[in-house]
Amino acid sequence: MLWLRRFRRITWPLVGASRDDQHGASLHHAFKLFDYVKVITNGGPGSATNTLALNIYTVGYTQNDFGLASAEAVVLFAIVASVSSIAVVLLRRGRQQRDPAVLAKPPTARGSRSR
Repeated sequence: MLWLRRFRRITWPLVGASRDDQHGASLHHAFKLFDYVKVITNGGPGSATNTLALNIYTVGYTQNDFGLASAEAVVLFAIVASVSSIAVVLLRRGRQQRDPAVLAKPPTARGSRSR
């Protein structure tokens, strides 16, 4: 099990920064799928590729139910805001654990007094 310990303590922390960046990019791309789905499949077959953003568009502009579309947009905003804030907190916590120097105070010269 030495290889597992080595992976957990050396390899995994070293790829942490690029892993965090990739998670952020994947999350960003997941919420921007509206244009691809609309152009390629229009939410079909059936509703197999329907996304929340495409559903908001369909309800608002096809069914002319702007109240429901606005409510769905508020829900989408709440989801994106909460997921983004959780991701920021976790990324900051992970970076602080990987780099303890972030929290360290700058060194002071011995014998010097501050006035």
